[in-house]
Amino acid sequence: MQSAASTTGQQILVVNASNDGELDTAFTVLTQQHVDALLVMADPFLNSRPDKIVALAARYALPAMYPWREFPKAEGLMSYGTELAAHGARLAFMAEKFSKEPSPPTFPFNSR
Repeated sequence: MQSAASTTGQQILVVNASNDGELDTAFTVLTQQHVDALLVMADPFLNSRPDKIVALAARYALPAMYPWREFPKAEGLMSYGTELAAHGARLAFMAEKFSKEPSPPTFPFNSR
């Protein structure tokens, strides 16, 4: 992403957060650096905080795009992904389906 941005003369500031304190700090840094927009990546911690992240983006008037539909449902601007819960439901369906299918045949190895 960094190299793609540099070819168009754009700069990307990467900030990381793995707890609520770091999340607050990240938004402070984004504001101090006068960023124009925010792209939130898919991450287990960030996925669990749509309400907080959307509220921070609104407080700092920072247009943001999010990884899952749960963020726009929490009043976020837009998402680039599908609904996170749908992935879990699909995974459960596939696991159940494959657990009921017979095992593929096994073939003895030739020993020469």
